[in-house]
Amino acid sequence: MGFRSGSYATVWNVKQEDGKNFSTVELSVSRKDKRTDQYVTDFSSGYVRFIGTAHERIAGVAPKTKIKLGDVDVSNYYDKEKKREFVTYKVFSFDFTEQQPVKSQQGNPDVDDDEEPF
Repeated sequence: MGFRSGSYATVWNVKQEDGKNFSTVELSVSRKDKRTDQYVTDFSSGYVRFIGTAHERIAGVAPKTKIKLGDVDVSNYYDKEKKREFVTYKVFSFDFTEQQPVKSQQGNPDVDDDEEPF
């Protein structure tokens, strides 16, 4: 399914950017291979920006939280001096697919490790 509106994703890490109006989120999107019944990662990135409402809602979310992507965007530009292309993945809205797990005081999420990945 990849990175697109309506995709189900697993959040692995959330980094709040001091003084910025976005969070940097590590997430992945997987699909089930019909031939092998195994989950295969379609998209994985540690540099997805959650902006606006998504930035506010993602704060404090525990690892392994499942979400459904809402409004998303991808932009890119080429830096001639560095001779490199930069890609920015952005999320403006999302929904939780289950009750939101809360980080415990030790930093370990209160989630079931037997859950299937998305």
